[in-house]
Amino acid sequence: WQDCRSILKRRSKFMSTRGFTWLLVILIVAPVLALMGGGYYYLGVYQPKEYTKQVSRFYDDLKSDGQRQITTGVKSGNAYKDATSSLDVIDHFLSEQETKLNKIKPPLFGSGRQLHEDFQTLFKSSHEAIDDNKKRAEFMVKAKELEDVMSPKTSPFDSATAKIKDMQQFYDKWIPAIKRAGHDLFTDDQPPSLNEVSYDELKTAWEQADPSFDTLWTVVRSLDPNAPFDASLVAQLESGQTKEAGDRISSFNKLLKAAIDNNTPTDILALKNLSQSSQQLEQKIQELQKRYFGGR
Repeated sequence: WQDCRSILKRRSKFMSTRGFTWLLVILIVAPVLALMGGGYYYLGVYQPKEYTKQVSRFYDDLKSDGQRQITTGVKSGNAYKDATSSLDVIDHFLSEQETKLNKIKPPLFGSGRQLHEDFQTLFKSSHEAIDDNKKRAEFMVKAKELEDVMSPKTSPFDSATAKIKDMQQFYDKWIPAIKRAGHDLFTDDQPPSLNEVSYDELKTAWEQADPSFDTLWTVVRSLDPNAPFDASLVAQLESGQTKEAGDRISSFNKLLKAAIDNNTPTDILALKNLSQSSQQLEQKIQELQKRYFGGR
């Protein structure tokens, strides 16, 4: 009996110690598990849901306000200076929106986090694209000025009483003005890209046309200033060395016109690649809305 009592006593002590240990484990582990469950809910459900709500409002404002910025400032199809000013306004607007985005706290992981990073990439690409398009617009300002000089609205050839001297006096001002505008166009850094016509193609055509203006100018100067300006003179200028010079000038003029027609202020403001990226972001937002709110 004495041995049985001793065994029972030791077992009771062991069970007591074991029970205390389990109680201690429960007291420690239970709050941890509770915190883990709450943390998972916050990080995996609540925070992404709140982010979706905030970023949806942000994107709606960005889209509506951004559209107004893009459509403001262009007055006509040739308003390259207006386009440059509009790009400055858009760039400033995007910087403000980027600051607003950075105030929205993204989830630590998941689709919401990726969406936030995609937005940041879009803003970076936007600033780079705007810088490129501003350089293109600045180039096109000078290209349009050159086209205007090469195609004057008035000339002495319109007069029925015009003489060669009138033509010579006109050329003495016209040819130098063309050459100055052309040199000014191609002395600056080339734009990042042009639609349809490449910068190198246009510059090569100018380098061929440039001395051709001198050839044409020299021929006109050699004519009798008192002779009348008539059809026989036109036929004379359209033959031999003068014809070759005229063809090179005409080729450059066609390329210049193609560059202007395919790089309008509207084209420069379009920022087409950014529009595609924006549509992809909108689709991702809609997917998040569907996941957390069942659509909008």
